[in-house]
Amino acid sequence: MSREIVVEHRFTAAVDVVWEKVSDHRGMRRWLVPGMSVRLQREGEPAPNGKGAVRVIEGAGVRAVEEVVEFEPPNRMVYVVLSGFPIKEHRGEIRLEPEGGTTRLVWTVGFDPRYPGTGGILRWIVRGVFSRGLRRLEELIAAEEI
Repeated sequence: MSREIVVEHRFTAAVDVVWEKVSDHRGMRRWLVPGMSVRLQREGEPAPNGKGAVRVIEGAGVRAVEEVVEFEPPNRMVYVVLSGFPIKEHRGEIRLEPEGGTTRLVWTVGFDPRYPGTGGILRWIVRGVFSRGLRRLEELIAAEEI
């Protein structure tokens, strides 16, 4: 993969609390992609969000399908994009590491742009979406709204 994005965020909540939220595919619409719908096309193992789960993200002219290929609660989840988005070979990994009573989340994405010359702008967009989404998630957890 020619492009890599790494976004880190420190949550004041414990790993189990953060894991419960980041691994809830349907709940992502509240923090990562407000205004878009997220539904499960297929449940994974363990149900519903585990390995093999296929989520569909739709809205604003976008439709993407992603599959969870590794699921290790409460520390690691890996997914791949099956279709949608102007990228290919997209592989994302979310890792959670406990640090005292806090949680360090590291979200790494590797991808190749589908269209030459678009890699830089796609990196900028994805980094912004993830950074804003994780800040929103922190606020929702702190306010106990999620």
